[in-house]
Amino acid sequence: MNAAADWPTHHVDQEQHWWAGADDVVPEWLTIPANPWEQDLAAPVLGRQPWPDDGNTSRGGGRLPAAAAQWTEALQGTGTSTAAASSDLTNFEAPVLQEAPLDRILDTWVGEEGQTEDEDRQEAARRIRAWAEAGHVYTGLELPYLGLTTLPTAFPPGLQSLDVSHNELLYLPDTLPPGLRTLSASGNRLTSLPDALPTQLQSLEIGSNRLTRLPETLPEGLLTLAVGSCRLTSLPDTLPAGLQDLDVRGNLLTSLPDALPSGLQLLAVGGNRLTDLPASLPPELQELEADGNRLTRLPDTLPTELQLLFARDNHLRSLPETLPPELQRLHVSGNRLTSLPETLPAELQVLEARDNRLTGLPEALLTRLGSGCMIYVEENLLSEQARTDLATALNAPGYAGPRVFFSMDGGTAGEPVRALSEVAADWLEGEPEVIAAWQNFADEAGASEYALFLDRLRKTVNYGNAEFRNAVTEDLRQAAIRPGLRQQYFQLAFGASATCQDRITLTWNSMQTARVNADVEDGAYDDRLGELVDQARVLFRLDALAPIARQKVDTLQFVDEIEVYLAYQVKLRERLDLRLIAPDMRFFDVSYVTEDDLTAAETQVRNEEAAGFADYLATRWQPWETVVSRIAPEAHAQMQERLIEAMDEQFQSRLEQRLADHGLTGNSDAELQFGAKIRDEIACEIKDALMRQVLDDHGLKL
Repeated sequence: MNAAADWPTHHVDQEQHWWAGADDVVPEWLTIPANPWEQDLAAPVLGRQPWPDDGNTSRGGGRLPAAAAQWTEALQGTGTSTAAASSDLTNFEAPVLQEAPLDRILDTWVGEEGQTEDEDRQEAARRIRAWAEAGHVYTGLELPYLGLTTLPTAFPPGLQSLDVSHNELLYLPDTLPPGLRTLSASGNRLTSLPDALPTQLQSLEIGSNRLTRLPETLPEGLLTLAVGSCRLTSLPDTLPAGLQDLDVRGNLLTSLPDALPSGLQLLAVGGNRLTDLPASLPPELQELEADGNRLTRLPDTLPTELQLLFARDNHLRSLPETLPPELQRLHVSGNRLTSLPETLPAELQVLEARDNRLTGLPEALLTRLGSGCMIYVEENLLSEQARTDLATALNAPGYAGPRVFFSMDGGTAGEPVRALSEVAADWLEGEPEVIAAWQNFADEAGASEYALFLDRLRKTVNYGNAEFRNAVTEDLRQAAIRPGLRQQYFQLAFGASATCQDRITLTWNSMQTARVNADVEDGAYDDRLGELVDQARVLFRLDALAPIARQKVDTLQFVDEIEVYLAYQVKLRERLDLRLIAPDMRFFDVSYVTEDDLTAAETQVRNEEAAGFADYLATRWQPWETVVSRIAPEAHAQMQERLIEAMDEQFQSRLEQRLADHGLTGNSDAELQFGAKIRDEIACEIKDALMRQVLDDHGLKL
């Protein structure tokens, strides 16, 4: 198993892989194949081993009946020979073994009473028989998602890979195939494992169960052990010496064994209760994931082969002064770091240190790290002088160092949150009834975040604008009587309340978009169609500005993305008639958006509007269709019928013609691509006709 591929997704700006940015050079990590034993398909099948004769089951020590155990031995070719076994059986039992012992065992298992409604043992038995008939020992037996509560007492001989994940198993049988090398039983209800697992086992995946402990002795040849999201409070003192991948994320571990296997390459221990890591980690370790613990420090000496280090959301106050030379990704966001090491590894590709207490960055950072490196230091305490110095250096002609993403926030640690009603009262002076209403919402999800947001909104440069203050007050009046709108405001306030005032302003702009959509849903524009079209134009223009801002961000080396996005909105507010938008911003200078940029953006938006606004209104802006369905229900219903008919009658013929025109008849990929375009074309033709009919009926034109 390559456990790194399954690690939880964490947000990193511009990431495509969960750990790779859009402009990152993705390294080819040394990983272990999903089935380690497939590295040498020419190797002989491992010798079959007899079953342990004293194993206990997870149910508390039950054993197979004597006859069933002998059937299993006969199937596996272990223990005594079939003939010898038959000699010890009754005259009734012997013919059973000679005819079809596996079929008999499966039939008995399928016919057992007490099965659940969702349990599909018949399908499981069919797959087992099909596997046995095919006889491909390197092909895994797949039995996931069948609702199984137990497994049969025997499997076909030679089975090496078994997947019984995502069932309802409470225990695994003691009699697992002795030659098994890969076992996946994740997503069941297991509370324990057999004390004796197959000795040839190399990969064991048993995450998302109810395990509280592991057997003290695990198979010596185990290479991969994945036991994430269980209830483990400790690990065995001695793990298999050859273990390479260990994933125990999401458990209740407070410590790790002092001596981990020396060949360990991947260690994933995130989401536990660890306060420290072993002082000496395995020398060959390449990937370490320890997010979401209680670590106060990392070992002074980390393995020299380490390439990935995740230690986010801990209590780290510092990092080792010397980091591994091969380190390529360092993720330490959400800690208490006040500084970074003066010397960082030259191979570093991503440094993520958001939400710490950094006041500056190492002097050598800009010269030691290459242009392919991405540095994320948003939500820190970088002084204004530090930001200014960095901006000057990073945006200088000829700069070839890393890109740095920061925020203009000066830090918010320890800032108290006032009561929501108290904050609302500051905006609602002289309106006691509305103030009283806001006293009832303190326990709603997001209320405290919205309170902090409103408090910070008063500290933005826009607070001095009377029109802006009136708009905020009207927001509060409406949100007090409209639960759906209030819920949207509360949700949008998450995250925004802990950042700089321009982020607060940008979030308020987003709330105005939410307000328009909510007003439409509530019927406010049903008799104001002209105003609705005007609002749609504003939102179209805002949507068109977003990719323009993204392109600008991509040209900058030291940038707060928020400032760039807000700069285009605020500085084009009057030119593009963006009435919803707050009139000012605090840090325009650090957006590096020039007058030429603004002029080009205005031209591009107007060109896009001329070419695409009608299509946007008719087919892509849902509020328009919502209003039309209410003010012209019959015409809207007829449009829906025409759309269904066209998809039935025209779609296939258009698709065939389009494929033929491009010489791609029979190409399934082309069918998908052209099919989506043709559906959009049909929808546009039919919905556009309705839009123009409704506008004409109301004396309006685009």
